Order: sequence, then C-alpha cells, then structure tokens
Amino acid sequence: MSAIQIQSCPACDTHWFLPRDRCPRCSGPVQTLESTGLGRVFAVTTQHRAPARDFPVAPPWRIGLIDLDDGVRVMGHLDAEAVIGARVRGQMRDFAGALVPGFDTLGTS
Repeated sequence: MSAIQIQSCPACDTHWFLPRDRCPRCSGPVQTLESTGLGRVFAVTTQHRAPARDFPVAPPWRIGLIDLDDGVRVMGHLDAEAVIGARVRGQMRDFAGALVPGFDTLGTS
C-alpha cells in the first residue's frame, strides 16, 4: 500500500486532494506531498449497492469523509469501528483494481 498524496500551491498555500495541473485558487504551479494519513472522521455512510451486478467486491462498504491533519478533506473506505469524530489513519489501498483511500480507526476519539 502507499501513502495518500495531496497537492499544494507554494504561491497561495492552498492544499487539495484530487490531482490537478494548476492551483484551483490562483492557477499557480503545484507540488505533490505525501500525507501523514492522519485525520478525523467528518461523515459516515454505508453503501449497500454495487455500481454493477458483476462488480468484483460485494457490498456493503463503509464510506466516510475524512478531514486530514494536512488540511484537506478526502473520501475513503472506513473500518467497522469508525464513527463521526474518530481519529483514523489512512493509506491508498487496492479496491476492485483501483487504488483508493482506506482508513483504520486509531482508538478512542
């Protein structure tokens, strides 16, 4: 597995998750940084339906919005213990052949 990558703009100090060629705020150059993967759960939901009948991973999947300590919000898969407010650590994980963020609960919030 690999670390979650975020991007930032040295010109205006904006940070974001999804890769872009230019800064979404000032159109400046971007740099890619390795996130610590540490954050707090902002929202949680459970997906009970696969996008296609032949999807290789059967639901349900717990999905959440995570506010990373690095200053960005990402969506990713959660373990069964994750609740709103829980501290988590994430990394990129294989899910049905694609690398997506996955998070594990660190313990009590």
